[in-house]
Amino acid sequence: VYDGKNYIYISDTQTNRIYRIDVKTYKSTIFIESGSLEGANGLAFDESGNLIVASCGGGKLLKIKKNRINTISKGFSNLDGVCVSNGNIYFSDFTEGKIYLWRNGKVKVVKSGLNTPADIGCKGKQIFVPEFYGNTLKILRVE
Repeated sequence: VYDGKNYIYISDTQTNRIYRIDVKTYKSTIFIESGSLEGANGLAFDESGNLIVASCGGGKLLKIKKNRINTISKGFSNLDGVCVSNGNIYFSDFTEGKIYLWRNGKVKVVKSGLNTPADIGCKGKQIFVPEFYGNTLKILRVE
């Protein structure tokens, strides 16, 4: 995910690392490495510049603020993608086939019955959901 300034952030699910790549020099550094990431997968920035992480192995939604990892929601299966739009955090659960909305500490299901929803993208009131094993792309309209 691009931070809008100078860096691209990439997760390495297997090593519990998030890398930061300078877009001008292409120099890669470890931004954060921690077992608390529990298989960091999807990445997005919220409006305050905090890095939001979908934890695949831990089934948690994490927020990294000033290099501190905080769990903002937990109890899911295998989280995959995450995106932020209009203050809303949307995230996909690959195993459960669901898209969730997190806002102000509360979570609700936006869509269920999906076939392995993977990384997702947001634009305005639309969520773009690739179904990994379904070999399809679904576009969801949200309020």
